[in-house]
Amino acid sequence: MTNLNFNDGRKTFLVNGTVEISFNPSDFGLISRMSEVMDNISEIEKKYEIFENETDDIKALGVKMAEFDREVREQLDQLFGAEISDKLFGTTNCMSCAGGQPICINFAEAVFPVIAKEIEAEKKKAEKKINKYVSQVKK
Repeated sequence: MTNLNFNDGRKTFLVNGTVEISFNPSDFGLISRMSEVMDNISEIEKKYEIFENETDDIKALGVKMAEFDREVREQLDQLFGAEISDKLFGTTNCMSCAGGQPICINFAEAVFPVIAKEIEAEKKKAEKKINKYVSQVKK
């Protein structure tokens, strides 16, 4: 069998100095999936808001928080097209807070600027190559 290799744009990132995740940060599909996932997470949050003040039944609250965690992780995995949430958060509930907000939001705030930068860089590279060929055709 012949091996076919090509640049698919995948990059590997070291997260918090311990976990490696790989994805294509310039994938234009991330933009549309990001919008869909953010809407889905908002709906998930609404679904679990009713349990915020229910601390009488710790066991039931724990079950609901685990469900909340699972649903948010599924959305993050869908966004990146890979099972990254278990690598990122391990056994920690991704809705646990650090620095005053859920750790899944901390991750989003760290990765989204990287995605925007990579998309812009790839667009510039593509424009340069396209302009090269367009200039040759105009001659």
